[in-house]
Amino acid sequence: LGFYCMFLYSFPVNYEFYNKKTKLIAVGTVMAAICNIILNYYLILSLGMYGAAIATAISYLLQFVFHYTCVKRIAKDKSDYPFSFGVFLPYIGLFCVSLVLCSLSSEFQFIRWIIGISIGLFELFRIFRRKTIF
Repeated sequence: LGFYCMFLYSFPVNYEFYNKKTKLIAVGTVMAAICNIILNYYLILSLGMYGAAIATAISYLLQFVFHYTCVKRIAKDKSDYPFSFGVFLPYIGLFCVSLVLCSLSSEFQFIRWIIGISIGLFELFRIFRRKTIF
């Protein structure tokens, strides 16, 4: 989840780079680091390594939200930055559902492989039907 939030963060941060707002990038990174340190202190004590993973995911999510908010204020009109937050929400939800399913099915490796292969074949079918990758 942390890496996925880091991927989402790349959309608004690249817009900030393009508009030469690098001070905002530094502020967001420092705030996320401070948040990560504080959350690690409390969550590692109670949850161990899972607490560290949760703290990192929360920090990256806050970093994405911070930069997205900054970009929405920087953009002069909607065509400057075409991504609304609603564009990201279904994918964040789908990703969270898949994380929960993976956690719940950790004991059933065979079923996980069947689901993974089925999804892969479905996507290959969609690619061949469109006759293009993107």
